[in-house]
Amino acid sequence: MDEIKSLNKINAAHLATLNMLSEVVIKLSTDGKLIRLTESWNKLLGVEIFNITSCPCLGKPFTDFVEVEDRTALSQLLSQLKQNEISTLRFRMLRADLAENWVEGKFTLFVNNHEQSVIRGVLRDVTESNLQEKRIAHLAMHDALTNLPNRILLEERMEQAINQARRTEFKVALLFIDLDNFKQVNDVHGHEAGDQLLIAISNILKSNLRTSDTLARWGGDEFVVLLQGMQQVSEICNIAEKLMRAIENMDDDISKLVTLSIGAAIFPDDADTSHNLLQHADKALFFAKSQGRNNIQLYNNMN
Repeated sequence: MDEIKSLNKINAAHLATLNMLSEVVIKLSTDGKLIRLTESWNKLLGVEIFNITSCPCLGKPFTDFVEVEDRTALSQLLSQLKQNEISTLRFRMLRADLAENWVEGKFTLFVNNHEQSVIRGVLRDVTESNLQEKRIAHLAMHDALTNLPNRILLEERMEQAINQARRTEFKVALLFIDLDNFKQVNDVHGHEAGDQLLIAISNILKSNLRTSDTLARWGGDEFVVLLQGMQQVSEICNIAEKLMRAIENMDDDISKLVTLSIGAAIFPDDADTSHNLLQHADKALFFAKSQGRNNIQLYNNMN
């Protein structure tokens, strides 16, 4: 009897220690149902505080408290656990306030002295660090001023578009765009006005493209448009002309100082790789500017 009392005291002390942790410690049956959890569960799910030993969650599948899109991956991980091996997965849990909530779960299969297998896990809230990682990844792939895709992301999407086009009969087009007379805006009105104009123009260009198209800032006053799923050269020219008209219709005094010069190259007509497509679109742009600016030139028409 004394041994049982001593053991109960040890278990109670152990549970009290676990309840002090910010992480949630859980125990699951091998079929994934909640057997035990610590008090941080309340905070993790944003629910009202209740007695954790009589929690209505107990006996329910753990995946019931996980976002639907993440349940399959978690179920597969739990079903494949091996004794003494720790498996880790990031997934989203369902909060009472519906806020996005990412956790990092570490799980292992445990066999106790009675040979009854259970799964033990530790859940750590990584929402803030996950969002920070997303911000860093976004900054690495996007222009800081306009928030448009940068060269790195553009080149990735070009490769994807060309690989897809190789399996179909569709064309991929690249429009290299330069703002004519943009230097005059910076010289006369200042760089802050120039930055605001770049943002305004990027918004207008994007609003005149399809959701499947990519508008990227190449640098300075240059933009690149990636057009996918094109069938006719006339479609490409129509989109380029639409962009030119949209900029011409800007009604403030500063924007009226600039026009667009556009060079276009087409896969597979003009190039067989993304690198060559960029080069040929750039050459077409240079030709457009040499023809008096404010015009559109196709690489194929230069020959």
